[in-house]
Amino acid sequence: MEMPRIKRNPKKVALAQAILETYNPKSVEDMNNALKDLFGPLFESMLQGEMNNHLGYSSNDKGWYYVKKKYQLNRNFSI
Repeated sequence: MEMPRIKRNPKKVALAQAILETYNPKSVEDMNNALKDLFGPLFESMLQGEMNNHLGYSSNDKGWYYVKKKYQLNRNFSI
């Protein structure tokens, strides 16, 4: 009994071919390094988003202290 072929998404196939052409892996280690290059930034941004969600603000926000100080400085000066 023959198993039916899985229909693959053409965009995903093209992406896989582009990765293989770009990295041209010759060994399992080469492929491992290619996957690290590809997934490293993805996981990093996912973890950063998770931390921003957990903390309630992004890491590059000035924070409440900065806003409070700026307001106090601006409030003391009148034009």
